[in-house]
Amino acid sequence: MTEIQHSDALKNLVIFIIALAILGTIIALAWYFAVELPIQQAAIHAPVNTIISLITLISSEPHPAGGVPRSRECRQMTA
Repeated sequence: MTEIQHSDALKNLVIFIIALAILGTIIALAWYFAVELPIQQAAIHAPVNTIISLITLISSEPHPAGGVPRSRECRQMTA
């Protein structure tokens, strides 16, 4: 193998490796946006401490043993 043929083979190998890297990046991005991102967005939940839960907490009667409010189920069981 002459020097020119050796250089061309190495050049083709480098181009092939770069093309594989670009192809892998494109496939990974497509997978992320098509599969992973929708799963992550579906897993996001609203926080529990919203204004409705704060109003419920304030309006519920206190627990007999100390300031912890009783749930509606507790109140129905004891009534």
